[in-house]
Amino acid sequence: MPSVDLLANKRPLRVGISGAGPGGLGAALFLHQINDIVGSQDGGNEVEIQLFDQARELKEVGAGIHLNFNTFSMLNRLGNARQTIDKIGHSGTTLQKSRLQHINGKTLELVDEKDWSALPKDHRAIRTERTTLQKALVQELPADIPVQLRKRLVKYVDTSEGAITLFFEDGTTTEVDLLIGADGLRSAVRTQAFPSHQLTFSGQVGFRTLVPVSLVEHILPDLPDATIFYHGDESTIFTTHVGNGKFELSLRARAVEYGGVSWGQDVKKSEFLKYFKEYHPSLQRLLEAAPEEGWKAFAMYGGPRLEEIISGGNVALVGDSSHPLSGAFGAGAGFALEDSFILQKALLHARSTSQPLSYALELYQDTRNRHYKRLYEQLQRSVNAAKERAELHLEFEEALRRKVDAGFGDQKWIYGFDAEASWQETLDAEAARQAAH
Repeated sequence: MPSVDLLANKRPLRVGISGAGPGGLGAALFLHQINDIVGSQDGGNEVEIQLFDQARELKEVGAGIHLNFNTFSMLNRLGNARQTIDKIGHSGTTLQKSRLQHINGKTLELVDEKDWSALPKDHRAIRTERTTLQKALVQELPADIPVQLRKRLVKYVDTSEGAITLFFEDGTTTEVDLLIGADGLRSAVRTQAFPSHQLTFSGQVGFRTLVPVSLVEHILPDLPDATIFYHGDESTIFTTHVGNGKFELSLRARAVEYGGVSWGQDVKKSEFLKYFKEYHPSLQRLLEAAPEEGWKAFAMYGGPRLEEIISGGNVALVGDSSHPLSGAFGAGAGFALEDSFILQKALLHARSTSQPLSYALELYQDTRNRHYKRLYEQLQRSVNAAKERAELHLEFEEALRRKVDAGFGDQKWIYGFDAEASWQETLDAEAARQAAH
């Protein structure tokens, strides 16, 4: 299949993006920047972008979202996105988290605490509503990239000229040169590109909601700046401010009967409280104070690492579609934005060196696969450590201490990831390879 020559082609590179979550929005913004970076003699665009989503309305499903330094380093490259998050998410209490605590959910004994108060504020993580990030990215979209809703991608077919025809559920079609699958964990693009890759249910389910701070501030201390994990036998209760007078309750438990539940299914509180009966009375009161309605259930699915995240020289996966980690590191938005940033770099490099689209995608894959390979290796070490603890049949307190101590070790390489340096590593390796020939 011929690949589009990014330099010789006399028309813009036509890009279709499936999915308008953080990954798809980030891809649209980073690739649109190519028009400003490269410029055009006739005033036209180098890249033309279509952004599709199957949803009836553009909204995020979930409660809060964690934004770390690596996420901010990407947002700072996207106009005023970071400033918008600070503006619409601020509520009179700082969103920057200065403490992370792990607490015995049965006794309220502090097991571990990380203090980030000495870090510069722009290096601290924040927790905010998922809709806050989405609004910040949408506000940066230029007028020529409308989000086309109710556009469920059914399939795509390669043409003899190296382009791709996209077929949608509503019967419409469109043709693009590059298809970006940013359609999440249950990616339709990934399913067609790599049909043998299968997701499996972990047995874990998240139950999440946002409540007014006024409902809970009299029950738990230190609400303003502490992010807290309360641990039970096979469950956790996560609590934190998300701004705008709202407080997040994010519960997680082993609940195998939810394996068939779709992502973000409405659920009543009374249906899952049975999984949290061992918790301290204060936490029981916290859950009792929360409304019966307004909860969402998230069955945690994941899959093995994809050896390839590109296909056919004209398809690329970004975000959860390229690394189905089931939220293991709490940094999916940052990973997705890093993907799109590297894809932009790869396209620009291929253009400047008279290389085809397929070459750009290979560089993108090489760069991101290094990082995802390391992430999956870290995740497997954590899984192995959990199995070893279970085989020891430890008392709850000792098992919890070992679990918290194990953690993910030094996390700077994840949350302080330097995407620019990673791209330079790829360029250096490519230069060495070419010199050897």
